[in-house]
Amino acid sequence: MTTLDLVDHYGGEPANFLDVGGGAKADRIANALDMVFSDDNVDSVVFNIFGGITRGDEVANGINQALEQFDEIPKPVTVRLAGTNAGEGMEILNEDLVTVEHTLEDAVRRAVQHADAEEEA
Repeated sequence: MTTLDLVDHYGGEPANFLDVGGGAKADRIANALDMVFSDDNVDSVVFNIFGGITRGDEVANGINQALEQFDEIPKPVTVRLAGTNAGEGMEILNEDLVTVEHTLEDAVRRAVQHADAEEEA
C-alpha cells in the first residue's frame, strides 16, 4: 500500500495494483505484465519487490525473461528490489529493458516521470 501512497504523493494516479506472489518466476511475471500492459489506464509500471523468502536474484531473472518475451515493451518499467539477494538481483536486471532504482521513493518518482512522459506522447 505504501507504493500506491507514494505514487499519489509524487503526483501520479495509481491505475492498478498487482501482487505476483512469492517466487515471481518468468511465466508468472509475463502473465502479470500482459494484464497490466493491456490496461489503457496504465502509463508506466513500477515493480516494488521486498523479498524475505522470495530472492531478489530470482525475481530479477523472472523480470528479464518476461520482458524478453515482448517484441516491444509497451510501457516503461521501473524496478526496485530490497531484501534477500537484492544486490545480486539489481546487477542481473537488464537495464536495456528496465530502469533500476535503489530506493522505493526513487523508483516511484521515476515511474511517475515515465507516466507523465507517456501521457504527453
